Amino acid sequence: MRRLLKSVSQNLPPTMQRIAQAVIKLLYRKPPGSEPLMYRKVLFDELLERVGMGYFHGSRILEIGSKDGFDSQRLASLLPVELVMIDLPEKLEGNKRWLNQITCQKKYIEANFMYMTMQEYEALGRFRLI
Repeated sequence: MRRLLKSVSQNLPPTMQRIAQAVIKLLYRKPPGSEPLMYRKVLFDELLERVGMGYFHGSRILEIGSKDGFDSQRLASLLPVELVMIDLPEKLEGNKRWLNQITCQKKYIEANFMYMTMQEYEALGRFRLI
């Protein structure tokens, strides 16, 4: 339906196109705090189905690229001894909005995982889930 509306709006005069596009954007806007990529929850549920909720209890978990914090909250629910999160330095301001909601022991590292040195990789230690 959204594609159809966009297609129809392209045949309108320029001023009407802008108004139509604004209306379409409002109609299809996700509520604040809603899950933007539902496949991530499906993958988490499948993980739990395969290994069970207690499998990662007391272990260390590494998350690379925390995005919106939804996966971080799911990983924290596994009760790890530590959740290590690595994200790009420019993502810190956005991540500050949800980092305090992670209630398990956590470590937040500002770095580009692709360019960490061998010493930095080794300092991370071992993880049961990455």
